[in-house]
Amino acid sequence: MSWIQQNRELYNEECSAIRQRLPDVEINTDSGLLVAKGPFPIFKEGVIIRRYILALVFPKNYPEWVPTVFMLEPHVKYIPDRHIFNNGGACLCLPHEVMQHLPNGIRFADFLDRLLAPWLIGQASYDKHGKWPLPARAHNREGILEGFSDLLDIKEPEVVERYARLLVRKNPAKGHEPCPCGSELKLRDCHKDLYYRCRDKIPSRVQEMYRKWF
Repeated sequence: MSWIQQNRELYNEECSAIRQRLPDVEINTDSGLLVAKGPFPIFKEGVIIRRYILALVFPKNYPEWVPTVFMLEPHVKYIPDRHIFNNGGACLCLPHEVMQHLPNGIRFADFLDRLLAPWLIGQASYDKHGKWPLPARAHNREGILEGFSDLLDIKEPEVVERYARLLVRKNPAKGHEPCPCGSELKLRDCHKDLYYRCRDKIPSRVQEMYRKWF
C-alpha cells in the first residue's frame, strides 16, 4: 500500500500545495503513484521568465524519499552537463545530501524551492549560455567523492576514497579494522567517531546506490 492510501491527510495537503504553487500542472494517480505533470515556471523578481515541461513522480514510500523529476521538453538533451540522466531524470543533488537541503523533512513546497527551483534556473542558463551557472558537483563517482570530501572534511583524495569504501559497504566497519585515515591504528583507536557519524548521515538506500562505484 502506498502513502496515498496510508496517509490521506498528507496526500490532500501535498495536492493542495501543488495546485497552489503550480496551477497549470495536472495531478494524476491512475498509476497508483502521485504524478504532477505540466509547465513548471521560473521566476525572476516575481515575473515568470521561462517554463519547462516536467513530470514529478512521488515514490510509494513518500515522504521517506523525494519525488523523481523527469524533463519532458523535446529540445533538451539528456546529458551530464545539464545534470540530466539518460532516462530524462533530473540530478538535483547527491542522494546523501538531500536531507541537508531539506532538514525539516520532505514536503513538496520545500522540495520545489530548495532543490527543483535551482535546477530549473540551471536549465534556463544552459539554454541561454551553453553552460551550467551554479557551483555543482562533478558527475558519477567523482561527484560522490567530492561530496564525501565535504562530509568528512578531508581533502586528500586517496584518504577520501578509503573512507568511501567503508561508508557505503553493506556491513559497518568493525573497531579492529585499520582506520582509513592511513595512521595504521585501529579504527576504534583513531577516527571511529568520524566514521560512524558520517555513515549515519548516509541512508542505507543511498549506501546501496553508491556501492556500484566503489
